[in-house]
Amino acid sequence: MKMRVLSPEFNRVVELMAGDLRYTLTRDQYGSFEEMKADSQMRGGVFSVNTLHSQTSIFGEPRINWMFRAWHDAAHLAVDAGFDPEGEAKAARYQILQMRFRKVSSPLFEALVDIEVNGQGNWFAQTGSFPTDQYDFTVLKLQERRISW
Repeated sequence: MKMRVLSPEFNRVVELMAGDLRYTLTRDQYGSFEEMKADSQMRGGVFSVNTLHSQTSIFGEPRINWMFRAWHDAAHLAVDAGFDPEGEAKAARYQILQMRFRKVSSPLFEALVDIEVNGQGNWFAQTGSFPTDQYDFTVLKLQERRISW
């Protein structure tokens, strides 16, 4: 399967936002926010990022998807937000505020954060699984919102 990049500009923003984060890559996943928080505290602020299911992301290459996940998980830690729908929304809002603060935000980028986090989370709540093709899912959601890229 050919990897597709939705927005090279957004990829650059993700690289910027995740650039100073300290994380390791793993195939494992935390069982809870509390587990991630305790692990990060025990490791001096370093946390682990799950590398699975990155083949159909909007980023075109797994490395950028992992950076987005790191940025998102760092947002969870920064605002002490759990992995429940409210915590996911809170972490996504924080990511959007970070982009605005760094003056790298746009309506498209804010929609992409929202769709990556809340859109996929809502899909999971409705279906019991995440979208099979994250790229196509995101394109559909952008079209529903009438946002061009």
